Amino acid sequence: MRRALLIGGILVVLVVDVAIVLGVTRMVRAARRGIADLEPPAHEATGRVEAIHIGRNATAERDFRQRVLEFNLRTMVEAYQQVGDRSPAWDDTALHLLRGYAGAFARVTDRPTDSALLADANKALAAGCTDPLVLYCCGAALQTSGDEARAEPLLTRSLEGLRKSRYPRIRAGFAALRLANMNEGRGSRRSAATQWQTGRDLLAEAVADGAYREGEERVLLFHLEDYVEEMPQRERSQLYQQLRAAKNVDPYVAAVFGGKMEVNAAWDARGDDWASEVTEEGWRAFSQHLAKAEELLTEAWEAHPEYPEAPSEMIRVSSGLDGYSEDARMWFDRAIEAEADSYDAYHTLLWFMCPRWGGSHEEMYQFGLECAKTGRFDTETPLWFVRALWEISDDLEGNENKFWLLPQTRKVVREVFDGYASSSLPQVEKQRLQLLHAGAAWYIGDYEEANALFERVTWGGGAAEFDRLYGAFPRAARAESQLFSGPAAADALHAQELLDDEAWQEAAKAYASVISHAGIPASALAIAKERLAKARWHTDYESGKWVRLPLEPSLSGWDVDNGKWSVEAGGWLVGTPGREGAWIMRDTDLGPRAEFRGTMEFAPAEDADYPAAGVYFAWPDAEEWEFVSFMASIPRQKARLRTNLGERGERFAPAEVRDQNTFAVSLWDNTITASLNGKPVYKGTRFRTDKGEGEVLAGVGSERGGDGAVVRFRDMEVRKLTQRP
Repeated sequence: MRRALLIGGILVVLVVDVAIVLGVTRMVRAARRGIADLEPPAHEATGRVEAIHIGRNATAERDFRQRVLEFNLRTMVEAYQQVGDRSPAWDDTALHLLRGYAGAFARVTDRPTDSALLADANKALAAGCTDPLVLYCCGAALQTSGDEARAEPLLTRSLEGLRKSRYPRIRAGFAALRLANMNEGRGSRRSAATQWQTGRDLLAEAVADGAYREGEERVLLFHLEDYVEEMPQRERSQLYQQLRAAKNVDPYVAAVFGGKMEVNAAWDARGDDWASEVTEEGWRAFSQHLAKAEELLTEAWEAHPEYPEAPSEMIRVSSGLDGYSEDARMWFDRAIEAEADSYDAYHTLLWFMCPRWGGSHEEMYQFGLECAKTGRFDTETPLWFVRALWEISDDLEGNENKFWLLPQTRKVVREVFDGYASSSLPQVEKQRLQLLHAGAAWYIGDYEEANALFERVTWGGGAAEFDRLYGAFPRAARAESQLFSGPAAADALHAQELLDDEAWQEAAKAYASVISHAGIPASALAIAKERLAKARWHTDYESGKWVRLPLEPSLSGWDVDNGKWSVEAGGWLVGTPGREGAWIMRDTDLGPRAEFRGTMEFAPAEDADYPAAGVYFAWPDAEEWEFVSFMASIPRQKARLRTNLGERGERFAPAEVRDQNTFAVSLWDNTITASLNGKPVYKGTRFRTDKGEGEVLAGVGSERGGDGAVVRFRDMEVRKLTQRP
């Protein structure tokens, strides 16, 4: 399910997974009760399934990652050994960190974890390392961990040092582009603009000087895609011209880069509206840009048919012009003629197979079967059957998992993962795929099989893909599999059924009985206790009592929309803003009549333009993601009620806004009542013309805080209202 949230004038797109972390999905509930109430797909493939055709000489994406790794080792590890600022005090740590990041930047399967890289980075810093490339890796590790305050000065220092050093110029370019991306994300547009220009020029200079050898055209494109995604259009256009003019650059690179730039420009011109709402000028510009993209990308493919980038992008072009068609499939076939499991080719084709583009879910399912049928377990191709199921579920509404429940699905899922287990893949790849196999069994509701598979898992990589496919963390899914297949399985499944049906009191009693069983593994017992607490929380809430919003260090039950969030001493929920502010939402349906109170502090930057902090209610099930927010601004000493419902716009009111404030905001159908520091600000203010339907969620956050801003909330409580405030 996709959600869009408009707060502070900025549209934020949220992607909500179809499975619930530490919860049982709608599909699993249906599996327990039988699938008679589910409408089956129009057909289940019964006849002979033809495998997709993969080129005889097609490479695997794994081979390409190896080429990127080789480039990184040459320009990082070997370069450090030749020209780095070396010392016995940090040499071993520096080399270990550089080798780790060579793999991480290449995204190879056996790359180190973020926490391992951060540990090496802190060790290098503690040793007093001054090498600019090592400092760059330290800054990258800190940035990934969310510590941008420490990352920025390190990255700035590394950029200065790399520009003065004898390291390959490409590394200085990457440092500038990373800084630009980070500052763009934090809203520091002026700093980002300078760094975009610096990074662009360094990148063009390095490319012209032969940083990329013959045969590394795809590596260069990979880096361009990685580092310039957020680059402003003007800088992209100038970089494109620099690539075209560079004598040492294969024209293929400029043609693909330019083609993708034209595709993005086409969609910018068209906009995100439904086709019926696109203007005539929007359609004209859309077609013109796509025609130019087609010209550039066709030229690129003709020059290098052994590369997959151009035909993969042409799937977007042909589908944008005509919807899903035979042309899209033709370009897909050309892409996998070059690279058997090109991620972009498979992902893009499945997207345009969705019904909105003229395809169907049945075609998507059939395509997944064709992928499984290849038997190419030396590639990712058969795994696209499972990924196709996820894409279908993500696009369906109301009956997301009907394709997962087909008997044929279970059979093919097992065949795919058994095939990988019997393959000659490296052991680290098999471990990752074994984890995904366990996740599929859990997701379908085969808890005994899932538990047995989890028992054989060697915990390592694959957690991010597991979460993306199944909407849960692996260890949480394992614990649930233990709970639903262990000594208390029958009682636990019954308790969960009551919880899913929102029979809170009965669920609390049932889960209390579950945790009294002996022999439940500790992790499964922890889940049972958490669900008991959830049932009791809802029981109290439904009775009209004030209840505290749960706040765990893991932020379980909260959805981070923007910024960085953490729980700190004293029970404070602390946020630092990203590009669209700092927003976090509690994933609990409060209903249309609720009151939300608490304490907040906001410390914006001195030069911030109209900074504000506060709370909001949201209706995620609406056709357009709807919200109403109550915000307070310290510099302006005003409160603001903002909504995108009914009569859109803002309403301002004078308010005494302090460094620390208490707030109370009540929602009663289509009206808002709010107070700040005990003084009324809004009373029964109407913000929409109807009550609306679907769940109502609440969240907190800040906007326009500027660099270094911090917002803090604590003592957050809610209650269900039974009388109009």
